[in-house]
Amino acid sequence: MRAVALVILVAVAAPVHADRANADPVDMGFASRRWHLGLEAFTDFPLQVGAQIWAELPGRIRLSTSFGEMPDAYVDLINTIATHAGAYDQNTAEFISEALDGAFTWRLHLGWRPLRRRGLYFEAGYGLMTVHANIGLAGIIAKATGLTPPSNTDLGLGYKIDTVVHTVGGEVGWMWRPWRDLTLRVAVGIAATVSANVHLEPNFLSTVQQPFLRLAGDYVSGVIEKYLFIPTIGLALGWQLF
Repeated sequence: MRAVALVILVAVAAPVHADRANADPVDMGFASRRWHLGLEAFTDFPLQVGAQIWAELPGRIRLSTSFGEMPDAYVDLINTIATHAGAYDQNTAEFISEALDGAFTWRLHLGWRPLRRRGLYFEAGYGLMTVHANIGLAGIIAKATGLTPPSNTDLGLGYKIDTVVHTVGGEVGWMWRPWRDLTLRVAVGIAATVSANVHLEPNFLSTVQQPFLRLAGDYVSGVIEKYLFIPTIGLALGWQLF
């Protein structure tokens, strides 16, 4: 009787053991809890570099938010592709570089991991880019827009530039747990501009500059809205906290 019971126990346990042995590392980490939280260092090339926090809720619903910066090299690459494609010329590219130089980025995504035993996921949501900086001489603006700046003011002090870009985007990716709670994630996605506002002010007292700067800001805002649709390749390394 004991022998029969032992045979039955082995027969029941073997498939369970085999299933766990063949399970994806993500499944082995996610199956133990219904709630999960993790931190990552990541890049979405050529959009941003930063840090992200993600959570997985019951039903494998994903929430993530990230903070980062748009490196100069990423802006240069976007401009290089756009100018070679004929979207805009080099003068406009220089103006856009000033408008997006070192932009602060923030993103909030909602997603889903459809397969319980695999790391495939989908996400979509909102993104923001902001810049508060200074731009050099009026020549950059004039060359890009074709506008003639007023000549009776001191142009050597430059201008303040404030840029706000609202985007929507999405990505599809895969997450692994190669070792303990270490996570590795790759993704492809896109960030599409919904609206952009570039505001320019002189670093000196002047009222005659306002029409020139308003037109210049409207020009570069329109270029960003029309052409800033960025395909991205994401790579992240992180740690699952629980």
